[in-house]
Order: sequence, then C-alpha cells, then structure tokens
Amino acid sequence: MDRYDRQLRLWGSEGQELLSSSHFCLVGPETTLIQECFKNLALLGVSKYTWLRRDTPAISSNLFYNDLAADLQPLNPAGVDIRVLPLLDEDQTLQSDFWRQFSIIMIVSEAGLPQKVLDSMEQSCVPAIPVYSSGLCGYVYIRTAEPHFVIDSHPDYQVPLLHLDKPWPELSQFMNSLRFGELDEYEYAELPYAVLLYHVLQQLQQEGTAVTTQSVKETLDKWYIGKINPRGSHDLNYDEAVRFAHLCVADSGSKRLVGELVAGLGHTSPYNRYDSDISRMIRALDKYITLHGELMVSAKLPDMASSTAMYTALQEVYRRKSLHDREEYTRILHEDAAEATPIDPSRIAAFCHDVRNVCVALPAQTSLSQFFQGKLARNSSPALQDLIGWQQGRTPHSQELASALALPASYPTASFIAGLACQEAVKLVTHQYTPLRNLALYNGSTRTPLNTLEA
Repeated sequence: MDRYDRQLRLWGSEGQELLSSSHFCLVGPETTLIQECFKNLALLGVSKYTWLRRDTPAISSNLFYNDLAADLQPLNPAGVDIRVLPLLDEDQTLQSDFWRQFSIIMIVSEAGLPQKVLDSMEQSCVPAIPVYSSGLCGYVYIRTAEPHFVIDSHPDYQVPLLHLDKPWPELSQFMNSLRFGELDEYEYAELPYAVLLYHVLQQLQQEGTAVTTQSVKETLDKWYIGKINPRGSHDLNYDEAVRFAHLCVADSGSKRLVGELVAGLGHTSPYNRYDSDISRMIRALDKYITLHGELMVSAKLPDMASSTAMYTALQEVYRRKSLHDREEYTRILHEDAAEATPIDPSRIAAFCHDVRNVCVALPAQTSLSQFFQGKLARNSSPALQDLIGWQQGRTPHSQELASALALPASYPTASFIAGLACQEAVKLVTHQYTPLRNLALYNGSTRTPLNTLEA
C-alpha cells in the first residue's frame, strides 16, 4: 500500500505531487507550535523548508524534538531539508522576489515583523498564514492577496446534472431504443430512474405542459402509473423518479457559476503557475458556455436502482459524452492560448471531471500589517485585538480571555492550532477543498471554542 494512500483518496496523485514539490517558509522562533507545524507537514510529504528565525534560544519548555531537522527525517522517506536563515536579513526579506520562491508562508508565533517586511510579503502574492497559540487560546488567519482558485471543492452533496432537458443525440437514441410503452412490469422495474424521467419529459413536451417539479410528479402518477405501468408504484425506480423529479427542471446555475468564476479572475499573479492555468481554463470555459449553452457533461452518474446491465449501458453513454465534451473544451482552450505553455492534460481532466466543483475564494481584505494591529476590514473582533496584544506583550481587556491565555502552555492546544493551520495550507497548495474564510479564533475555556470570521 502506498505510504500516502489515505491522502491520495482525498486529493489524488496530482495533489500529492503538488505537496511533495512544495517549498514552505516558516517564520518564527522555536516553539511547540512551530515544531507541530513542521511535524504535520513532514508527515504529509513536504520535504523542502526555509525557516526564518531570530538568533535566540527556544522559548518553550515542552519541545518534543531536540534536533528538529534530524528528528523529522524518519517521518518523510523523501527526506527533510530545512534551511535556516536569519529573520531580519533585509537584503532578502524586503525583496518580494525572495518570498516568491515559496508555496506558502507560515508566520508562527511571530508578531514583531517590521512593516516593510510584511509589505514585501504582500507584494509577492504568496499566501500567508499567521498562526499563534498561548495557554488555551490561539488563532489561524488565511491571507491571500489575490483570488485563490479551487479545482475541486469536494462538496458533501451536489445535485446531479443529467441533462435530460437537453439530451444529446446518443442519449436520445439510447432512451428511445428501450421500447418504452411495450415492456412488462419486471422490465420496467429494471430501468434506471433517469429513463423514467426522460420519457416523462417527452410526454410533457408533447402535451405542451410547462416543466416543473410538480408537473413531473403529476405526470409520473397519472401517465406512467395510470397508463404505462399500473403496477409500478411500489418499484424502487419509481420512488427514485419521484424523489429526483427536480432534475428535469432546466439547470439555471451553469452560467451563474461561470460568471462568478470569471468575475473572480481579477489579477492573477504570473508567479503562480497553477492559478494562471486555472485562469486560462476558466476563460476557455466561458467561451465553451457561449458556444454550447451548457457545461460539459460529467462522467459521474449517481447510483440508481436498476439492473446492472441497464445502469452500465447508461453510464457508458455519459462516459462517451464526457470524453467528447472534454476534447471539445481542450480544443477551445488550446485555440485561445496557442502560444502559452501547455497545460498538463491531467489538470484539464481534473477541471472537466465536474466543473461545478470549481470555485474561487476571494482575497481577505485585511492586510498582514492591519492584522498584526488587531484590525479587521470586515468585522470588529475584540478577541483578536486581545490575542494580538497578548502576543505583543500587552494585557488583554477581557479578564476571561486573559485567564485562558495565562495558563501554562497547553500541548493539545498547540497541536490543534498547528493541525488547523496545516490543513488550510494543504488546501491552498493542492487547490482542493474550500479554504477557511478567513480567520479562526480558538478559546478552549469556552463552550464554543472555535469561531470563524471573514476578514
């Protein structure tokens, strides 16, 4: 079994390759929190790190690793390469090009960065994640200076898109070849519910009746059960057809989705190849929609109560159409950017797999310098102001928060905060799953310890 088998199930081989080839920059002193971040990233397969730190001894008493670089080696078969640099080397840190060599910048337990350094980070357009924990409290902030594109948001549930209202010739041919109206009750029971819905739509069109969820259900009852298959009301496929009657209604979200993606393009940094590729693919998708009026057909078909032979045959029709649509989309993509660097075919395939899973996370409006002043552009957060103040040596206004912050260093709290930060870093690097928007505040002494805010 592959060492990263479980991770591959989450973000696939391309996501794992992006992680393995990434270069993380961690900024901050040696603390339990930064050690946990290094450990988590090494376990995920990240090998290359740059650590910017002040020339001071470790400031935590419960460090897990004595020699960080050496102790992390067994956690990653590819090895762990940690380059340690002085934090305030202005010849480097004031140059935005210096920061552009990194995939992610994690600012860990470091609140004393000069304004000029924070500004150069911002200008690099590399995503930055400030992270901090003390006592039972902590925060994680996601700062992206430009739109971040997610190639697969992995939604918990998504309404299937069967294109029954606009069938392509092969789908119509398949549906019409089933001798609908001439089958016996057992043969009807073996049909996928998509077949029932298709023929209901044909019946509604013949009658000139508007297609709504209600009219589809009524036609299933009065026409299909009343005239075609009187004994079918207890069949599983009939129950599914009633439950999914809404799939007959024309899809109205495709153009809206593409409009949101195009609107989110904005400025895309030429230093981020992945976002540049997705930007090109979104522009090609916009042209595809203009030409064809709908999204590419997905090869994914929801489970349906039917015979194996019937389901497999229908699945093959969708698979062939999906492949055809991807080829047409790829032609448009290459036609629009003939002189650009070719995009990896596997990336195009991932984009087309179910384009409705593509989304854009707009940048946080709060800059790094504003954040480290405890100011948020979209919300007011006294808790954040107290956390930042405590980190910078000031007494919190909230006595409850002060008590939670003043508790002895909590390894479980540091471990949780580091896990949350690394989870969000993985989302940003792999461009899969929707990242946090944009701030998580944690207080383990309360009943609702985790709160999120848009910044």
